[in-house]
Amino acid sequence: METAADAPERVLSLVREHSGREYSLVGRAKAGEQGAYIVEDREGRRFILKYSRNSDSTPLRFKQITSRLRSAGYPVPEYVHVGSASGLGWVIQTMLRGTPRPAFAPEHVRELLTLNEIQAGRSAGLEAAWPQRPIEGVMRGYDGYCVIETMRRHSRESAAMLEHLQDLVTRCSAADFTTRDLVHWDFNPANILIDDGHISGVVDWEGACAGDRAFDLVTLLFYRYKSAAERDLLWRYIRDNFDLNTIRVYAAHMIVRQVEWSLRRQTQRHVEHYTEIAQAMLADLGS
Repeated sequence: METAADAPERVLSLVREHSGREYSLVGRAKAGEQGAYIVEDREGRRFILKYSRNSDSTPLRFKQITSRLRSAGYPVPEYVHVGSASGLGWVIQTMLRGTPRPAFAPEHVRELLTLNEIQAGRSAGLEAAWPQRPIEGVMRGYDGYCVIETMRRHSRESAAMLEHLQDLVTRCSAADFTTRDLVHWDFNPANILIDDGHISGVVDWEGACAGDRAFDLVTLLFYRYKSAAERDLLWRYIRDNFDLNTIRVYAAHMIVRQVEWSLRRQTQRHVEHYTEIAQAMLADLGS
């Protein structure tokens, strides 16, 4: 029986069988990509392997998305090989320079805002399940994340927060949402690489979809909310460029996503940290 440890080797065997390209497994990637492995070709060049248990056209979609961004100067990996077979889909992509940082200097935030603007109007060819995707995360939840029953059952306080967020989303759901942009969907510091003082890469595009680029900025804002310098730069740009009711919906989604995850998977310190951010963010939104 195949184990989880055997799966990357199985994928590399399928890659060799279906493409003639041979890679050897080096090990897990330590930073910048979730569920990623470092592989090496015969010339000693290193790449990132990611795979999932599906056999549809999703890996090809990743390649199309990142190719579109790379042509516009956005620092994303090149997907050198994508494929699927035997119920597994995979991508092999270039390794980018740099490492994630827990905090950003003002110039990094400005670079990220510039990159976010490149995402505007680049949703062509992608299904636009928007704003249903962020709204559903608050109202019904998803399999594996935004599990709303966690907040409903954990405590009176978490249940009250969930009820407040659901009411907020209901009141704001008639806002004017755009579906024309490309959305990363997990634009947090762990997926942003810095090298030589500049943003050198944004990775982990497997959740990308058509929607509103503001969602990615709200994601980044949420995770950097306790840094006044970063928060103020992001808030200023968001308030100047986007409808506040759409921002309320996106903030509600991020609060449910992270607070629920912390309740279920992290420590009490994490729960308190993200709950404090949620309360401050809602206060600043007048919500």
